Amino acid sequence: MSQFLDLAILRVYDQSNRVIGTSFLVDDIRAITCAHVVRDALGIKGPVDSSVQLTVKVDFPLLAQQKTCFARVCFLDLEADIAGLELTSDPPVGAQPVRMVIPDGELWSHNFRTMGFSMKEGVWASGVLRGKNAEGWIQIEDTKSAGYAIQPGFSGAPVWDEDLKAVVGMVVAADKNINVKAAFCIPCELLIQWDVLKSRVKSSRQKARLFISYKRDAQPDQKIVEYLIDNLTDLGYTLFIDTETLRAGEDWLKRIDEELKESDFLVVLLSAASADSEMVQSEVHRAYEYRKLNGNPRVLPIRVAFDKMLPYSISAFLNPLQYINWNDESDNDRVAREIMQAIQGELPVKEPQVVSGTTLEENISKPVPEFDARILDELREPGGTVRLQDRFYIERDEDRRMKNEMKRLGSTVTIRAARQSGKSSLLVRGLDQAKQSGAKTILLDMQRVDKDHRASIDVFLRYFAEFIVFKLSLDVDVIDKYWKRSLSPQEKLTNLFTDFIFDNIERNLVIGLDEIDDLLQTSFYSEFFGLLRSWHNMRADDMVWDKLSTIMVISTEPYLLISDFHQSPFNVGVNLNLQDFNEAQIRDLNERHGTPLAGKDLDELIQMFGGHPYLTRKALYLLVAEKESWNWQTLRAKAAQEDGPFADHLRRYHWMIQQDPALRDALRNIIKNNKCSEELLHRLLQAGLVRASGDSVKARCDLYRTYFEDKL
Repeated sequence: MSQFLDLAILRVYDQSNRVIGTSFLVDDIRAITCAHVVRDALGIKGPVDSSVQLTVKVDFPLLAQQKTCFARVCFLDLEADIAGLELTSDPPVGAQPVRMVIPDGELWSHNFRTMGFSMKEGVWASGVLRGKNAEGWIQIEDTKSAGYAIQPGFSGAPVWDEDLKAVVGMVVAADKNINVKAAFCIPCELLIQWDVLKSRVKSSRQKARLFISYKRDAQPDQKIVEYLIDNLTDLGYTLFIDTETLRAGEDWLKRIDEELKESDFLVVLLSAASADSEMVQSEVHRAYEYRKLNGNPRVLPIRVAFDKMLPYSISAFLNPLQYINWNDESDNDRVAREIMQAIQGELPVKEPQVVSGTTLEENISKPVPEFDARILDELREPGGTVRLQDRFYIERDEDRRMKNEMKRLGSTVTIRAARQSGKSSLLVRGLDQAKQSGAKTILLDMQRVDKDHRASIDVFLRYFAEFIVFKLSLDVDVIDKYWKRSLSPQEKLTNLFTDFIFDNIERNLVIGLDEIDDLLQTSFYSEFFGLLRSWHNMRADDMVWDKLSTIMVISTEPYLLISDFHQSPFNVGVNLNLQDFNEAQIRDLNERHGTPLAGKDLDELIQMFGGHPYLTRKALYLLVAEKESWNWQTLRAKAAQEDGPFADHLRRYHWMIQQDPALRDALRNIIKNNKCSEELLHRLLQAGLVRASGDSVKARCDLYRTYFEDKL
């Protein structure tokens, strides 16, 4: 059982770099220890100044990936001797929180084990649990004649109950008499004074709540779900399934959100049919957001006869070492058992899934809602085979302009378009063209920058510096020298480029910044945009800055991103405004699919989707690849319905709109009156739901108008 504690245990260091105590993960980024461990680590003797942010050094000594981390003290109760820590960066791969419970009965004579750092390498101790003292602490005793007992260095360690198969407390004190092998732990019922734990710590008899995410009516997904319902419900687990009956109710989106928030686990079935489901991806995203806030739900992926790469938009949110494989019906029992193991914190760590390659020679490639930017990492150096060939990719005038810019030195390019218009695809093609011309390329997707790295301009630019230097295979430790200088964060980063990065790269550097307007959620976005503009201006006076080109991708009107015209990076260089497909491009795409539509039918497709690249491509794909199920008449009739071919796409938007009443009302006003306030308009434009021309605003396509007329 110790292997599961291995994944959660941290060492805490003092300011002299000595191990001073123990801690353990309680969720993805938070850990708990004793308040006196924090005081000792920081050398605090007197009162603690609550206005000062306290930070301690920690690491995960039992994980394969060795990584020193720092953690902010986010909760400190000196009287109860409890401290909560929050990591300032992601933990090492494989780190996993422990299961914590409040026992329903007596713990007397239950066997326990724990690990602490009375020596730097750590030692294990075991024994039996006894009763509570007047403080409410549980007495724990070492009943062995040999082996290690609990002693200084164990404070903050998890106490694992072998009978309940969960952590029941945290070591807080040991008897100083060497002849007495006894100590005390703070039980979980007292540890929940830290609010973060209230949603995580359950009664030992309380069964977990599971939210099952899958693509309805897809097989074998549906049969697996039915099997799990029958088996796990009989064992007392509470399962929530998005059913047709639920959809009949008018508040089903609100219900889904509430159930997701209250669940302990999101069990997501990933199959060939569901992996690109926009609704499944949205549920994974939302689960991640709730987990960051509340500690739950944990996401447990089940690969359903699926060995492809996970979709780019969700791969970052899934633990690569925690998953379940299903190959056929003979795996049903094992899958159910492994789900229960995961709930108990006992699912063994696995090697990362070996994924199969994609077949580029497919007769017709399946459209996906988001471009997979990871393909950039697989592109070969100049002269090699470029894996961006797709006969269904429609080149627009912006593609030609991008190619020309990537042949120049020191370019600043802005790509602007609504969601699912091909922005990221054009970005990656631009980076590939730069690579083929001999440049070094780096892609940073702002949507994947963790909240912790957006805390301030200093924290963000330090992260930006580390990301760039790491991708260039340079010495990351050099950054410390620049960040110790008494300069602004912008000056530190600029000096790092001029004095270190440019001197250590032989080739030109092209940095792609995807979804850069996602930084609007920060307090420092205008400062960062101003920095990018200053780098552009520096090329006029210092030729070394010709070594750097930037490609920025935005969905928002540039003037809404930064009000100061002279500080904006979006009004210099080349601006590529990607529009939806025009009629000629749609007819070209129809021909590339073998001309499934002609005459009036093709005109109706153009009218329904308005040139929306993804929806147009998906419609033609269905008419060709699944022609036994779809012809134009059935597809047109079912397009805006809940069980139609675009239902998954439409429900995702509906869910997003339902979370924001102001946005919902704005879209309703656009559909009815073609009017909208400027502030809300830019958010709907960014989402790709509307299009604007002068003072007039309307739904982006007839499909959206028809669907939301009935929903809003």
